[in-house]
Amino acid sequence: SPVLAKSLVEDMDRQQLEFMTSDVPWMVTPVPFLGIEQEITGTSYLVSSKNKDGDGSKRKNKKNGASPGGTESKSNVFLADVRTHFSAVERLIEDESVLLHHILSLVPKVPGLVNKSMIKEGKDGTPRLNGTMRKKMGEYYHDILWRTSGQLIEEPLLWDGARDRIPMGLAHPKLPLVIATLLKDYVSAQLGDSYPSLVLPSIHIVIEVLNLHAISASWDVQMVRSLAASSRPKTQRVILDDSSHSSITGKLFNETVNSLVHLNNRCIPDVLNDIVSHGLHDPEEFPFLEEMHILRRLQATLFACRNWVETKSAANIQSWKVADFFIINHGDLSRMLPSFDLLQICDHKNVAGTNSTSIKLFSHVQSAVTQQVQTCQTKIRNLPIEQNENLCRVCRTFCLACLQNVFPGGKHWGKSGNNPVTHGSYVKDYTDRILLPVFSALAVFPTETQQVVGRLAVKTLCDSWLEHIYQKKFKFSEQGARSLAADFAYLRQWVDASQHLNDDSKRYLLLLDSIRQCEGVAKLLQNSSGKDVAVKPAKGNKVAPGELPQEDDSPVTQILEAIPPELYVTNHKKWLSLRVGGGGGGGMSLPFCC
Repeated sequence: SPVLAKSLVEDMDRQQLEFMTSDVPWMVTPVPFLGIEQEITGTSYLVSSKNKDGDGSKRKNKKNGASPGGTESKSNVFLADVRTHFSAVERLIEDESVLLHHILSLVPKVPGLVNKSMIKEGKDGTPRLNGTMRKKMGEYYHDILWRTSGQLIEEPLLWDGARDRIPMGLAHPKLPLVIATLLKDYVSAQLGDSYPSLVLPSIHIVIEVLNLHAISASWDVQMVRSLAASSRPKTQRVILDDSSHSSITGKLFNETVNSLVHLNNRCIPDVLNDIVSHGLHDPEEFPFLEEMHILRRLQATLFACRNWVETKSAANIQSWKVADFFIINHGDLSRMLPSFDLLQICDHKNVAGTNSTSIKLFSHVQSAVTQQVQTCQTKIRNLPIEQNENLCRVCRTFCLACLQNVFPGGKHWGKSGNNPVTHGSYVKDYTDRILLPVFSALAVFPTETQQVVGRLAVKTLCDSWLEHIYQKKFKFSEQGARSLAADFAYLRQWVDASQHLNDDSKRYLLLLDSIRQCEGVAKLLQNSSGKDVAVKPAKGNKVAPGELPQEDDSPVTQILEAIPPELYVTNHKKWLSLRVGGGGGGGMSLPFCC
């Protein structure tokens, strides 16, 4: 095992390994990958404070060209070496074959060790095993030898170092991952370019050991970093390579999930490639153990991410830190969805009829864990919608509390007169407290997010505005109604003048029914007759309420003029009752059961 382990580390084609690392850019860990040579030799980790050679010796005592430790410097690692990995394996097989020959020659000489029917007399008169027994004993010997070598190779392969290299278990997880991939390619190669069949059991175990270590080592450092970041009280942000904004914790969780998804997909056999190049894939050779390690870690990661999102979102929205709330729910979570779509999970129906108890157990446990992973994925997909509902509830509370403090009293709205009206000073305070933080936070998001979240904020603000007016039962004179109309008009001007949203988003918000409903209420309150308003579309207008003109690029004012705002108010009597001298509450009466 130590000899085979040393050969796997030192005699592999390092140039090919370096090239293969470009195929795993998705494995991102807090410790950067330095390159195959640096990771194997540990030159970047074993630097001493006394000198740059890392062995504690003084440089002036070294000869020119000498390597750390006094040994002569090695040749370039990317040049072909006389001693290759395959030649080392072949020498191991030759040495074990010679040893096996000596063992088999001694077995017949031990009295009573084997039956006499298994022994024949050689030409020189010495007892020998017959051909059948020699073959059976040789097969049994090699099977036990190489399988045991594979089982015992983990410690020397991962945790034994040398003077010129560090243990592989302390290197970057990309190193064992690419070595396992290269070994898998060798095993799958055609006869003559692959390993001798005798050592295949050992190589299969080595591949599994390397993959399991890569899975464990990468996830450990990623998850620890993610949990450490999630425990911080403040949400720290970062700008990604694509210029999008993310929280540091969300970025770390996304990298962890993405890495696990790619590791899981490596377990899925490429059926087309297997059929074309190597024939049909044996279902019972599926890496069940690797898959279970990955799925359990993915399950734990998704649970931790979901708990973090819910906890942080609740704390941020209650304190109206909408910027952090949006970054988590509409930035971090949206970047996680492509990894969910990329995840491939094997259903193992092709091994349903196997006689192997271990495979049946793995399939049963895998099915249960898979169901939990998919359930958690569904819940994470639905988190933005659920958190938007929480946003609306909290926003309504803040709106009503703000209006309670800044909204003018009843005398202001009941004044009579024909004086010119302007918007009240409270409107700016109201919009700045509620909408300004929302619009400022939405500036870094795409148009779709600006429209969805902006619509919720504007709708909640308008609904709360009307709710406060009706709950307080303010009585409006014509002058007061015109003043209220000026307040609603200022809201439209404020949205149109916002510098935080793009033009498409502002156009979308300006056409919302919620703003039109407020304007319709103001129109109704200006009706001096106190009767229901007969609302008819403008002459020649064929646009029904809730529709837009066929020309989508029509100016906003043209679209607004096409439909009178009163059409957006569902219960005219309810609002007419708030006129000075108006009647009862109309449609606001509640059934006795309420």
